[in-house]
Amino acid sequence: MKKLKVLLVQPPISGITVKGRIIEPLALEILAATILPKHEVRILDLRIENKLKETLEDFLPDIVGFTCYICQVEIVRKLAKQTKEFNSNIVTLVGGEQPTHLPEEFNTPCIDYISRGDGDRTFPRLIDAIVNNSTIEDIPGIVKVENGQLVFGAEKEILCDLSKSPIPVRDLTLKYRSFYKFLGWGPVGSLATSRGCNYRCNFCSIWKIRKGVVGQFSLDRVIKELKIIKEDSIYFCEAHSFQDIKYADALADSIVLNHINKRYMMYVRSNAVINHKNLFEKWYKIGLKRVFIGFEAITDERLKGLNKANKNDFNERTIEILHDIGIEIVASFIIDLDFKKEDFEILKKFVLEKNLTMPVYNILTPLPGGSLYDDNIDFLKKVPYSHFDFNHALLSTVMPKKEFYQNIADLYFETYTNDLPKDLTVKLGYTDEMLKSRKAMGKLLSRNIELISEEEITYW
Repeated sequence: MKKLKVLLVQPPISGITVKGRIIEPLALEILAATILPKHEVRILDLRIENKLKETLEDFLPDIVGFTCYICQVEIVRKLAKQTKEFNSNIVTLVGGEQPTHLPEEFNTPCIDYISRGDGDRTFPRLIDAIVNNSTIEDIPGIVKVENGQLVFGAEKEILCDLSKSPIPVRDLTLKYRSFYKFLGWGPVGSLATSRGCNYRCNFCSIWKIRKGVVGQFSLDRVIKELKIIKEDSIYFCEAHSFQDIKYADALADSIVLNHINKRYMMYVRSNAVINHKNLFEKWYKIGLKRVFIGFEAITDERLKGLNKANKNDFNERTIEILHDIGIEIVASFIIDLDFKKEDFEILKKFVLEKNLTMPVYNILTPLPGGSLYDDNIDFLKKVPYSHFDFNHALLSTVMPKKEFYQNIADLYFETYTNDLPKDLTVKLGYTDEMLKSRKAMGKLLSRNIELISEEEITYW
């Protein structure tokens, strides 16, 4: 079989808020592992180096594959066009969350194949089909773009048995690894213990894209990855790291048994913290220093509207427990489109009173697969995909847009430049320099929202 050169591309990002969250492209590292050493593979991370043309000239790939999230659709189509202009014989592929939801958005002459769903087993089959010039009809999730038409293969695969997924080839991102960071932590290595989510929040697409199916990687696999990763800081890239409590407990024991000494950040839910305080104390002792929690709202009415399966009392107790242990909270809140001045004031008061050190404010954004998107699909076709970044209000707001944005900017400024209790900063390990950086970050985030409010919006 002919040995091909395959270039896998991580598209660039825009916006100040996401540039502080650049993690390794795990999906591309896994795809690379599925075809090595049969083929030669290179990963290009355009978030770090803008060198598509140079890489094409140097590597001369036979195949170029792009991963794509919703806010990257336009740039990925542009990159694919540039690739074809360089050499029309290069086969171009696109996969990821957005192609899975809306493959028709990639029906363009500059893209040859679209991959939907998990690619762990389908990607190597697609590469074989390209080499052999054979049909894709029986390859799950593969769509061929042919003469302006989409030719669908078999139904997309949702990988349940994650033992079929190879360990990411992290050597392919070696030159980028010092740039991978997350909200002040860096360099950061990433891994996943699971895929999917057991919860059904109506604003989220994670559970929808996998049709509610949750898969778990084996403990041996996770421990092996932790030993491979050279970085001391680890970002768990998944929906909820404590979905399976017995698994989380066993993983903690395995980390101790294998003498692994790192610090960790995980996504968790309030109910896990409240019901399993001892487990979080256990994890803190082995390096869990930060958790990301989607509190989303601070009233039971709004939480119910989001189908969050949570109550604000749980949120308050969760904050108290984690701060008492010494675990920092990255607290995510949804800014609903119906927010009024009093809603912003109530949220600000809550964040300040609870001494949340790192709040994140996401504007309610309609995502493919959700009812809010489906109900407004005709209008949303006018919206640039780059604005699906959770910092733009894509639909009507109750407040005037300028005032709406200014209140978000004020939230960031006032909840980052505030002074924190000394006992809390000591417990969380904050230095004077870190406290200064926190305040500077708040000013930067606030200004970013103000700049968005000054943009000329053509779809309104």
